[in-house]
Parts: sequence; structure tokens; C-alpha cells
Amino acid sequence: MSTQQKEHKKLMEEARLHLLKTKTLIIEAQMQIMKMKASALKARIQALKNLSVIGHIEL
Repeated sequence: MSTQQKEHKKLMEEARLHLLKTKTLIIEAQMQIMKMKASALKARIQALKNLSVIGHIEL
């Protein structure tokens, strides 16, 4: 393999690695978004439970 071919192969491997790192960051960000959505849903459920309890209290 010529020096130019070796350099090209190395650049391609570096580009592939950079792409994998970028994809990993995207997946991690998506996981964070899902966690935030889950937390928001838990808060909504708790609020509905609280309203349900308040609705059953006789004043």
C-alpha cells in the first residue's frame, strides 16, 4: 500500500470513529429527553392522584 493510500485509510478510520462518537452523543441526548419526559409523566400522574384525593375530601 502506498503512503497516500495508508493516509487515506487512516483518515477514513478517524472519520468513522468521529461518526460513531457523534451517534453516541445523539443517543445519549435522546435518552436524557426520554428521562425528562418520563419524569414529567410521573409528575402529571402524581398531580392527578392528588386531585383525586382532594376530590374525595368532604369539606
